[in-house]
Amino acid sequence: MPSLPSPSPSLPQRPVRVFLPCTGLGRQRRGFETFTLQCADALRADPRIALSSFLPALVLGRPDVVYFADLNLGNLCWHWRRLSGQRFKLLYYNGGLTTRPFTRADMVRQLTPAGLDEAVARGEAREHRTVLPHGETRRAERHASARTRFGWDALREDYARLLLRVAEMPA
Repeated sequence: MPSLPSPSPSLPQRPVRVFLPCTGLGRQRRGFETFTLQCADALRADPRIALSSFLPALVLGRPDVVYFADLNLGNLCWHWRRLSGQRFKLLYYNGGLTTRPFTRADMVRQLTPAGLDEAVARGEAREHRTVLPHGETRRAERHASARTRFGWDALREDYARLLLRVAEMPA
């Protein structure tokens, strides 16, 4: 997997505000909910990133990045951004390897190089796609060697760099 480029040194001196909305959070424990909880736990201590609760902050605040996995929710955020004049970036986590075009996301996170290749073959812009695998807590807890390859400990910096990179994309 290629390493993500480092964000530019010209980022603002405040933490990047990241919202991690998930429509089933607190009600279900599917992959999206588990990923959202684990990603938030992994990034919570990073001083470059400020995680916020979603709905009140989206209406009243000014996020830098909304990182979502539900296409319907992403569509709603796209409309809100357009109507409210906000300039936050939309980062879509394509955990189900959805093959629809992602015209309303500023960046799409694919899980595998094959997913990226398929998207590019369909005509999706490579510069708006990235590959970053899951951080896998259970596997990392069971097998210490897997922690260094797949666990949140190993991927935390890649996730932070992705969020910082998306935050600095032009509006």
